[in-house]
Amino acid sequence: MQGRLQIKKRHPIRNLLITVGVFFLVILGGYLVISQTFQLKKFVVEGSTHYTDEELKEKLVQKSSDRITFLMYLRYRFKGHPEIPFIETYKISMVDNHTIKVKVYDKMIIGCVEMMGSYMYFDRDGIVVESSKELIPGVPLIKGLKFDKIVLNERLEIQKSSLYDMILNVTKLIQKFELNVDELFINSSYEVTLKCDGSEILLGKRDYYDVQIAVIPNILKESENMKLRYDMRYYDEGNKKITAKPMN
Repeated sequence: MQGRLQIKKRHPIRNLLITVGVFFLVILGGYLVISQTFQLKKFVVEGSTHYTDEELKEKLVQKSSDRITFLMYLRYRFKGHPEIPFIETYKISMVDNHTIKVKVYDKMIIGCVEMMGSYMYFDRDGIVVESSKELIPGVPLIKGLKFDKIVLNERLEIQKSSLYDMILNVTKLIQKFELNVDELFINSSYEVTLKCDGSEILLGKRDYYDVQIAVIPNILKESENMKLRYDMRYYDEGNKKITAKPMN
């Protein structure tokens, strides 16, 4: 009796599915190991004055892969940075397996003007760097400037370009002496008035305001929260006289 030759049937589709399944299991296992080994647990921010650590984290951790430290670092290292309002640039580094550090370089903002319900922020050169519906604490609202239009990333054309130097001088002093200034008003004669904690402080017109602004914290403290109009237009090293009247 002639024997029959047995031929083993092959199942190429089944073998392919098994191969693909094993491949994905290996990938999944590797991803799980990596996600635990490099899980983002600490987000450190340096240099930011406009955003908290949590606010910046919300802006930068945009994808699930960003919760893996080295993947986030590589993405921002090679794909560029998304722009963030009020920040000039920032650098991201991986401190360890679980820590990302962001070094922030803020835009130099000296003030803002209001136009059509928005606040337009400008730098020391008068370049309009940001637009926002919110007024940022610590940035004085400048009133009295005259302009026809405002274009983002272009110089704010005002009645006198030298006013930028004056505004920069005053805002630096405001920050130095930690004054809570709401408004900085410049009249047609280029005299400066500050609105501070509900009081008005007339500083007049001069090249530098160091002597006047240096004493403002003390006179506000002595007023015991009274809302007064202080006349310091003639105050200097030789004339210490300050007149104060109740606000109308």
